[in-house]
Amino acid sequence: MMRHEHGRQQRQQPGRTDGAGWVYAGIDTHADTHHVAVIDTHGRPVDDLRVEATARGYREVVRFLAQWVGVALVGWSAPAATAPVSPEP
Repeated sequence: MMRHEHGRQQRQQPGRTDGAGWVYAGIDTHADTHHVAVIDTHGRPVDDLRVEATARGYREVVRFLAQWVGVALVGWSAPAATAPVSPEP
């Protein structure tokens, strides 16, 4: 797992949020990697993560997002060819 914040590698600090307790995540998918960015309610960068576009990478994204107490919304931008496929129920 490659962790970056403003281009510098950072240690994971679980549960970080702004005073309101909510964060928002965006996922930008590519053919080989996906990038996840987390911002606070004021639009300030909180943390980000780049993973390989594999099943293992998707699991890393889930673990990464689970560290925040209040993820209010997750959105992603993806060309059809790189969008993650949801498992069948």
